[in-house]
Amino acid sequence: MSMEFYQTEADKQRLERQIGRATQSVNAVKDIVAQGRFRQGYHLMPPAYWMNDPNGFIYYKGRYHLFYQHNPYSAVWANMHWGHASSEDLVHWTHHPIALAPSEPYDTCFRGGCYSGSSVVAEEKLIVMYTANLVEHGVQTQKQCLAWSDDGVHFSKYHNNPVIDCPKELDAANFRDPKIWKHGDLWYCVVASRINGDACCAIFRSTDLIQWEYKGVLVRGEGKLGSMWECPDFFPLEDKYVLQFSPMNLGVYKTVYLVGDMDYDTCRFTWKTKGEIDAGFDFYGPQTMQAPDGRRIMIGWQNAWDWMPWFSSFGAAPMENWCGCMSIPREITLGQDDSLQFKPVDEIKLLRNSAQDFGLLKCAKGVKQSLIVGDNVHFELNLDIDLHQTNADSLQIHIRHSDFEDTLIQLDFKNQVLTFDRSHSDFCMKGTMTRPLPLNSDVNLSLNLFSDTSSIELFVGDTLCMDCAVFAENKSNELFFESFGGDTILNAYGWQMPRNKKYRTTNI
Repeated sequence: MSMEFYQTEADKQRLERQIGRATQSVNAVKDIVAQGRFRQGYHLMPPAYWMNDPNGFIYYKGRYHLFYQHNPYSAVWANMHWGHASSEDLVHWTHHPIALAPSEPYDTCFRGGCYSGSSVVAEEKLIVMYTANLVEHGVQTQKQCLAWSDDGVHFSKYHNNPVIDCPKELDAANFRDPKIWKHGDLWYCVVASRINGDACCAIFRSTDLIQWEYKGVLVRGEGKLGSMWECPDFFPLEDKYVLQFSPMNLGVYKTVYLVGDMDYDTCRFTWKTKGEIDAGFDFYGPQTMQAPDGRRIMIGWQNAWDWMPWFSSFGAAPMENWCGCMSIPREITLGQDDSLQFKPVDEIKLLRNSAQDFGLLKCAKGVKQSLIVGDNVHFELNLDIDLHQTNADSLQIHIRHSDFEDTLIQLDFKNQVLTFDRSHSDFCMKGTMTRPLPLNSDVNLSLNLFSDTSSIELFVGDTLCMDCAVFAENKSNELFFESFGGDTILNAYGWQMPRNKKYRTTNI
């Protein structure tokens, strides 16, 4: 296969001008934004202004590359560009120049632009496919386009974009977020859309990434899985395939996975197992990639949309001219029952400092058990709860607590329910989220908690995750346990995590 990619000089200059203009906008405020009191300590954020979906997550030329939806002019959603950062280890990130900007008639639109997409490596080039979103005279159309890079940093748009138009049976206003991969000698692409009002993923096939053949609908929701599947990702995991997406209008569920079998002869996916990727308030549009060692790594946007039922605001960050960050990267594995299992990537240990072993703790009924983990704002806390020795009905974990703020995590052992309550966490984020507590009487219950300046991430067992934005003041830094109905027996370990995220910018 030989891909004939080129860009006219006029097209190149238009793209460079738009990237230069966007870069100038970010550079004008980024130093001030970096001083914001709610900036994260160890999560990836934009240098300034708006960030949402992760895009094009891939390993290329010795580095992990993560692109993301980015508005370089304001801390609100609009005018989508592709921001770009890379890392050698998934936790220390370097910001690069903006990769893509709206520059052509098919993608230049204030309420549109270069929407989400994915990337592959072919003939030593980094190839990205993104959705060009255009709104003209009140009519929205979405098409799929290509861009490429020889160094992973500077991109050119394919001269003959778009490469995939919306098939007639699908909804051209909802035809977006392509995920491309290679199987055998052929390239495949799934695109989220709707058919007769039902959410679905369309599938296309190509020999050269340029000419694409529509192969029909990979799978549809049958009216049971929301009205639209945003940011689909489709990948093999052991002997199964996984389709994950963020459904619109599915109540409290915003990240869903389906596990099943792929038939490449018919281009159809048959699923048997359904689950939830993250049960918190703030986790959307996750994307995965395969690391060089074979691990499947996921990262998601740690925020929520204003159409979600619990939404109250985007938090305090927009007041500081930024909005949005990425989650901690997680490793995905397949459980014995074909459910997905999640854990923080091992590389997160590179950020740990000042280890603290609290040993075996008895959280006695009615007694407040306080802990100090680093500065009690930026920390990791691991709990190992002995279910055989514990006779409590429930354990409450109060985090980021003060006289005027409190975030509550409650483990209800008796009723097997986990509750995350941020009703009093801060002045802007509200709501209570509950899920079944994954208890197994044969093993202890593990809980891995990450606190950063404006977020809390929770891993309970190996199947339940909760990402939640919390804009508590730094002086809200008390951490304590309360046991009800009996005693809770646990081992606790903690580490100080970075307080101030320092990014290196580069023009390489």
